[in-house]
Amino acid sequence: MSEIVKSQQIIDTHSHYWPEAMVSALKSGGSWHGWELTKTAKGKLAVARGNWIAPFEFDEYAGDIALRREKRLELEKITTELLMVPSFLWGYEMSPVDAAAMCRDINREMADATRKTNGTAIGLGVVPLQDPELTRIEVEFAVKELGITAFAIGTSVAKKSFDDLEVRKSLSHLFDADLPVLIHGVYFDRIGAERLPNYYFGNSFSVPLETSVALMSLIFSGLPDEYTNLRLATSHGGGWIHYGLGRFEMRLAHGHDRGQMKSMPSEYLKRFYYDCLVHDPDTLEYLIKKVGSSQILIGTDFPFGGDIIGGSANWINSMEFLTDSEKVDIFYKNATRFLKL
Repeated sequence: MSEIVKSQQIIDTHSHYWPEAMVSALKSGGSWHGWELTKTAKGKLAVARGNWIAPFEFDEYAGDIALRREKRLELEKITTELLMVPSFLWGYEMSPVDAAAMCRDINREMADATRKTNGTAIGLGVVPLQDPELTRIEVEFAVKELGITAFAIGTSVAKKSFDDLEVRKSLSHLFDADLPVLIHGVYFDRIGAERLPNYYFGNSFSVPLETSVALMSLIFSGLPDEYTNLRLATSHGGGWIHYGLGRFEMRLAHGHDRGQMKSMPSEYLKRFYYDCLVHDPDTLEYLIKKVGSSQILIGTDFPFGGDIIGGSANWINSMEFLTDSEKVDIFYKNATRFLKL
């Protein structure tokens, strides 16, 4: 590990955190907002809510934020991390009232985690995007009463994209808060899942595809034109969209529907931020060529196994096409600007 990694801060913008109350309830044999412990057909421990099953075991630090922060510093020298609930806890498949109640409890825990760690862990708020009015209420409560300073959202809402009129209203209420928003692929209702039952394609293909559709739906919806100071970041390098952008702009040149956007998609993509989880140096170099090193953030997917082998920060540090200054930017300066720390 080089001195540049040792001597600087590292801000992880993509990590996951189990709500402490959920961990406690499930480990004691109870339930939390309808979620219970169960087992998959292969006998693997899972959490389930009715027919919705997510095969995730609790990580060894679940529910202990102090131990987690200690281990994060030890394992990858992560000085600050953004805490995002596991992607199956967006609650978009739940009734709006039930989802709002779960979001309220998650937001309380996220605010508490931020306080307990003196801001070295920053809890990301969540909202019930399936209902615009409940989203407005939760944004107001989370910001004014809890002090939430950033939010995380899924890439789609019960199979609806970001240009859906009701989802668009919810996003407007969220963007009105003028706070950073991170987009992460949903777990349930992933696009193309029915075609991808084998080989873990439901993750390998669908998650980047979800992110791509989310970004383009948002751009074509016109919302980035309304919110010109929008601070938006996406997980997994923004998905596939950067590599197919030419086809979109070719069709627009032919006069096809451009929705409500005023500029070309490439101009909006340069405004957004992207974590580094693309797992390939050539892909990372191309992403930086398209959007600039100033838009790249550290992401680890901790503790769910999506990190780059050897650690994302170490991987960035090994990139010979990056200058030392660009590496420092990716380690923490870009995130500092995105979060206004």
